[in-house]
Amino acid sequence: MKLSVLASLFSIFSLISNAQQLQTADLTENFALSVQTIDDFFDRFNLEPNTPAFQYLQENYPDFKFDRKTIIFSLFDQGNRSLDANIINEFATQFESDSATKIRFELPGWYSVLHCLVKIKNKLHKLDLIMEIDSVHLRSGSIGYKWSIRSVKAPYIHTQDSLSKKDSTAIYKASSDFLHPMSHALNFLNIKNIFRKGMTRSYFAKEADSPDLDSLVSLIDKSQLKYVQLESVSYHIFQLPGWIVEVNNFDRLTRNSGWLISKLLSADENEKKKYMLSKLNIR
Repeated sequence: MKLSVLASLFSIFSLISNAQQLQTADLTENFALSVQTIDDFFDRFNLEPNTPAFQYLQENYPDFKFDRKTIIFSLFDQGNRSLDANIINEFATQFESDSATKIRFELPGWYSVLHCLVKIKNKLHKLDLIMEIDSVHLRSGSIGYKWSIRSVKAPYIHTQDSLSKKDSTAIYKASSDFLHPMSHALNFLNIKNIFRKGMTRSYFAKEADSPDLDSLVSLIDKSQLKYVQLESVSYHIFQLPGWIVEVNNFDRLTRNSGWLISKLLSADENEKKKYMLSKLNIR
């Protein structure tokens, strides 16, 4: 029974094949259907009509019909056998309607986790920077956005409660340093900027009150911690009522590639808070 459910859930690409008698896709088609960025993931989940992949399908396979539920199925990593087919079906059914909740870039409730490699006393260590989108009041009076550090997670980061929330807010307002809101499209290549002496605090999010961040600042200012490289990025989405979604990048030459759902958890608001604390160090 479960195998048959799985077969039906992950059917978008076989549906295309059956409808149009497609042959093995070449690199162009694989690229067109791969989820290129997290923005692309959001647009597909929301069934935005101008999404490049949808335009490609409409131009090349005009008889193929798809709906939001089918597209949501296609946003899961088909190679992940730990994903429960029945849970996926429940999830996709909840959001199949055009009026169902959509994921919004500019709203709170989603985070990028930058899995970094740093050096301490000439030894390599892993460090996770948890980032969120922050709103910024521009001189023109309009609202802009930037990526900011919400928290940090590493076993060697020791809590030092020397930076109060009030001080953090003051530093945030006084600084003009920021990470561009489209930094994710370039795989956060500019993240190395925050590891320079005296600059890290300016990249704190408004709600960043984790004392662990002060410990990170101290290590950087004392030249005890140096950035080496960004190893990978993952996204954790809490905007959807009743669910936690984790998205990772799967770099492979298939249609089911790019930014796909690797973890799906049913969770109420209490469970979401516990997850945020344990996995993202967000209090």
